[in-house]
Amino acid sequence: MSCRRCAPSQLCPPCAALLARAEGTPVAQVTEAQLLARVREVARRLGMLFYHTKDSRGSDPGWVDVAMMYPADHPLTGVLWLLELKRTGEVPTLKQRQWLEALGTVTRVESGIVWPEDLEELVQRLMRC
Repeated sequence: MSCRRCAPSQLCPPCAALLARAEGTPVAQVTEAQLLARVREVARRLGMLFYHTKDSRGSDPGWVDVAMMYPADHPLTGVLWLLELKRTGEVPTLKQRQWLEALGTVTRVESGIVWPEDLEELVQRLMRC
């Protein structure tokens, strides 16, 4: 779904509205899977990078459902979206709230690769920030 009016980084209002609906399902009945599919599709159509862990069992609790952003060469890059998806009426767990509150305080993001020989330097950097 897309039309000739949609810009590469912006959906036109009719397309945005169509993607926002979950195939005619009333909002109160939209499942988290349907919501995830819609968010993923919007991100894809806008040319964003998108990440979702399919199975978080065994992971530390509370981390967000979705990470998405524009690629580094995109004019709208610079914002990292970390989103928790919930069905209507559901609320985040305590751990999810803790993560969301902490993420809201972020003023800088560091990225990189860490090899085993870098561990000591990483620990030093973490203690200085």
